[in-house]
Amino acid sequence: MKENVTGRIKQALKNYVRLGPLITLAQLCLAHMTNIRCRMFCWHLVIRPFFSWVPHKFTTKTQFGAIMSGNTKDLIQRYIYYFGLWEPNLTYFLSRRLEAGDVFVDVGSNIGYFTLLASRFVGQNGKVIAIEASPRIFAKLKEHLSRNNITNVRAVNVAVSDQPGSLALFSGPPDNIGRASILNDFEGMQECEIAALPLHQILLNGEAKRTRIIKIDVEGAEWMVVKGMVDHFGDYHDNVEIIIEISPDKLKRQGKTPEDIFAIFKRAGFNAFSLENDYSPKQYITCGQYSNPRRFTGLVMTDMDLVFSKRDTDML
Repeated sequence: MKENVTGRIKQALKNYVRLGPLITLAQLCLAHMTNIRCRMFCWHLVIRPFFSWVPHKFTTKTQFGAIMSGNTKDLIQRYIYYFGLWEPNLTYFLSRRLEAGDVFVDVGSNIGYFTLLASRFVGQNGKVIAIEASPRIFAKLKEHLSRNNITNVRAVNVAVSDQPGSLALFSGPPDNIGRASILNDFEGMQECEIAALPLHQILLNGEAKRTRIIKIDVEGAEWMVVKGMVDHFGDYHDNVEIIIEISPDKLKRQGKTPEDIFAIFKRAGFNAFSLENDYSPKQYITCGQYSNPRRFTGLVMTDMDLVFSKRDTDML
């Protein structure tokens, strides 16, 4: 009975042309509620069943004050719109780790959420190197840098690989454009041929030595990025930490395993820490309850985020 009522309401909403003001009102209510139970009620009984599935163009402000625009058809952009936040634990980790004067390297920066976040922490004496392979997404990244008057970011439209050359880049699915990749996992259309370079050839003089954190999120192409770094770990800051989203299934299709990546970092003196990444709305609604990276010695069985650090501790 409940499903029938929900279906009828959805159909009525589909027939209602001006949904935009209702979606905006729902988002504002969620953003300004301070009581967690009220926020949960608003999301689960109002927004999720009736509005979250509706494509909606927006301009909003993140929890750290950056202005971003997009369309809720895309998963990441939808979360940014409704919660002002993406990947809370990673957001929190970067906010604790980055300091004024640091360099943050964002490999696979998408539309720039983490780039904008890091730019605030590294300050005008610091630098963010935002690397995005998709020209279409790169244009949106540049738009966000301009909209926020960011001057401490160097944006680079290339693919990071193990050697110079060019690679075919395939578009991600419409509901997650950030999954654009050199691996055609979704039988998507080829977006372009993009120039490819190892990371050390993208960084300019002095940037590597000041690099505090490198984030690598390249949708299965992490092996090539790491392989290109093997002989250059000594170029970086002594305390450099590297965050990588590792996809075992995609590595397997390239004849590699997560253990191949672990071995490279172990030889260079790094320890592995798991960074919990929960995409359930509850994690976003109850923000403030963050998980720190914990020492990881198991097997990577599914996609997960790992932090490689030279610190010898149980928790970062």
